[in-house]
Amino acid sequence: MIQTSVGFGITLFSISLLPSFVHMVSWSLGFMFLALGPLIGILSLFLLRKEPDSIKIGQGKK
Repeated sequence: MIQTSVGFGITLFSISLLPSFVHMVSWSLGFMFLALGPLIGILSLFLLRKEPDSIKIGQGKK
């Protein structure tokens, strides 16, 4: 529950900063800024797979 709330808060914060950021640079860099979140999420999931406890989290599937 806390992780979901923090993730939602980060999303709201980054989207609220987007218009100011786009005004300073450009739309293409603005979208690159928004793409960082999913990229970090994918990277963290790959790192989680390397942990021994990931088998317990994934109910035996890796």
